[in-house]
Amino acid sequence: MNKCLLCSVLLGCWLISLTVSASAERVYRVGVEDVDYYPVLDFVHSPPRGVVKNVLDSFAEQTGVKFEYIPLPIQRFNSWYDTGRIDFRVPDNPRWSLTSQPSLIYSVPFLNLCEVLVVKAENRKMSPDNVTRIGTLMGFTPSTYWNQKMESGAVRLVPDRSLKVLTRMLLNDMVSGLDLDLASIHYQLKTLSLPPDLVAPLETVENPTISYRMSTLNHPEIIRQFNQFMARNKDKLTAQTYAEYPHIGAPCY
Repeated sequence: MNKCLLCSVLLGCWLISLTVSASAERVYRVGVEDVDYYPVLDFVHSPPRGVVKNVLDSFAEQTGVKFEYIPLPIQRFNSWYDTGRIDFRVPDNPRWSLTSQPSLIYSVPFLNLCEVLVVKAENRKMSPDNVTRIGTLMGFTPSTYWNQKMESGAVRLVPDRSLKVLTRMLLNDMVSGLDLDLASIHYQLKTLSLPPDLVAPLETVENPTISYRMSTLNHPEIIRQFNQFMARNKDKLTAQTYAEYPHIGAPCY
């Protein structure tokens, strides 16, 4: 073989190998919420923890995709993509961002949560008309059930950055209930050495399901891989999650 031709072939192979290697080693930046919402998610403490991270880590381990988690302010959730500094947003849901970014590509749901109003156990059967103040994490979107009441002024939203503060507010009757996942409040009660049966979901309202998804603007191929991963592993992941945290992944009340 002509030496020049041989050199060209070798150079081409080397460039291809570099391209493949660079592609394989690419680290995708995942925008995540900078709150402690454990056991659902907690990217504030080191190391990060929670069900959301467990699912993403399992996907990365099975597929070889590499993620870097970028905690970002929830208050600017709809602008996370604007600077081009993230490749994915987790969790996401069309309800939160469809109007501002209609071109987003969403994965299948990887975690379903019940949109319950957590109240003191003795108030579980109270009328929704008696709900006047709802606590939630700052930046969270409350259940649509309360939209009309909030617009009319009958219900006031009380946000805070601390789950522990919100839990104490509920126990001290400073709010009527908490628009948060029940498992997260159970965990806070545990840290306060209090029994979980101090709280319960409000039983006089419907409890719809909210789905956590992954979104992207530019990487549909990773979304396809993630959807395939969920198709293979959803039942196993749901069983593991529900076994560890009984109120995450359970049917709505």
